[in-house]
Amino acid sequence: MPYQFTVLIEVPQVLAAVPYEQRKADHDLVVAAYLRTFEKRGLEEETSRRTRKFLGSFFKSILIRYPAGDPQWHILIWDLLHPYGSEIIDLYAASLNKYAFKRGSQIKYLSEIRRLCEYTIQKAYIPSRTPVAVKERYVTPSQPVTRYDHPVHAIDDPNVDPAVIGDSLRHLLDFVRVEYVKNSRNKDLARRDYVAIVVAVTSGVRANELCHLDIDDIRFEERRIWVRFGKGHNGSGKRQRLTILTDFAAETLRIYLKHTRPKLARADVATDAVLLTQQGNRVTYGAMKARLNKIVRLAKESDIKMPNSFGWHDPRRSFTTGNTAEHPEKLIHISGLLGHTGLGTVHRYIRPSRRTLRDATKKVAGQLVPPTS
Repeated sequence: MPYQFTVLIEVPQVLAAVPYEQRKADHDLVVAAYLRTFEKRGLEEETSRRTRKFLGSFFKSILIRYPAGDPQWHILIWDLLHPYGSEIIDLYAASLNKYAFKRGSQIKYLSEIRRLCEYTIQKAYIPSRTPVAVKERYVTPSQPVTRYDHPVHAIDDPNVDPAVIGDSLRHLLDFVRVEYVKNSRNKDLARRDYVAIVVAVTSGVRANELCHLDIDDIRFEERRIWVRFGKGHNGSGKRQRLTILTDFAAETLRIYLKHTRPKLARADVATDAVLLTQQGNRVTYGAMKARLNKIVRLAKESDIKMPNSFGWHDPRRSFTTGNTAEHPEKLIHISGLLGHTGLGTVHRYIRPSRRTLRDATKKVAGQLVPPTS
């Protein structure tokens, strides 16, 4: 989220006339009703949690000057739905760009705001025992977020580094396997972290999917990984799929399951999870995120070349970019391994360097153009 800033706007009397306690209570009712639709639409609980957290931070990040003596100090939904809400969004979008937020983050944040406003406009009432129309208490609501407020998706985002592939990826994996493990207080947890990264960069699974992998999901003979908790889409539920298990990942997992996991397992904790915590429980996304942040920090301190930002989605980008560069003619198959039903979003995971893109282009061109006699 960007730093707080103040909106210097003369608040219309129609809003200031409603007591602050009423404005805030109505705001909370609308946001709560909007979040309840996530369950009705079959969206994941984690999606609802992230949206709730974002909206809370967003509204408190923008300060507004109501008339002297009015206790309101940050914007509410009613400020956005008023015609001057468009100016607030203009300032907010400019701040995202000023502080160099990634295009994907800018689009995500503005889309969250747009959807809340769209819900409020469509429902057009404040839920309570006696529902009140929004326009009766405040104003006729209007959408403040338009397609002109956020950037379009672009592969060549100047704020996004190329994916970590090739020698850069090998250097990172070697650092984690040797230096990170050697210098860790709990070497078994460090080895688990190494296994998680190896599986992610070789199979394209998401971090949350890694957390939910059970031992039986690793199909060594088939050279496949069964992803049972794949990310759904628009309430479709968990999307299951098979992805690849490379020889490198298989050997890494065999060693881990034979020598490391038994040391983390606890007799009083029954779980078939592949990745365990020190207490023998299934690892959580939050714990994995914290561990990866530590690895990235230590890698940079050891002069390992790393992107400015590297999270659990980046191993997935490494998988996609590396395989697309090696097999550009198999993009639709790579998309399926990622768990996508089409090619509409796979481009977001392809982040080649200029050299990688040039080499892949030459390879495809050589396959399409027949040799001259």
